[in-house]
Amino acid sequence: MNRRQMLMIPGAAAAAASAALAEVPPHPPTVMGVSHKRVSKYSKSSEIYKVPKTAAKNTKYVAFLTTLLGLTTDQQQQITAIFTSAMQSQTTLRASMKTARQTLVTAVQNGDTNAIGQVTSGLGLLTAQHLAAGANANLQFLQILTPAQQALLVQFQS
Repeated sequence: MNRRQMLMIPGAAAAAASAALAEVPPHPPTVMGVSHKRVSKYSKSSEIYKVPKTAAKNTKYVAFLTTLLGLTTDQQQQITAIFTSAMQSQTTLRASMKTARQTLVTAVQNGDTNAIGQVTSGLGLLTAQHLAAGANANLQFLQILTPAQQALLVQFQS
């Protein structure tokens, strides 16, 4: 309820509404030591096949997971290596996808229907490989976690 709406309410009712609003506690700024903004970002279902795109984002993500799950130093190193490897393979795949899209533009401009079919099927294969690289990296990450950490991650994602 905002001030304008409260002005429309008679005096006693406005005071009661104001008192009721004052009793509602605001959302806590953190969940398990992690901000709500970050919780909502990393709890989406699409995160299961995504990996960080840069080394800085990888470091930030591993730090987030460490805060959330209480990762050991060994787990942090393994997860960093897994995501770095996936990041490199996805970077290569993105470059190939960019080239394929440029080839597709050329094929459309030239009116070459055969080339359009070949390029789009190749682009679909590259997209599938890109998603699989991320999903496999996240699978390897999940296998490193202890059962308690896995349960906490499932609770976080739901």
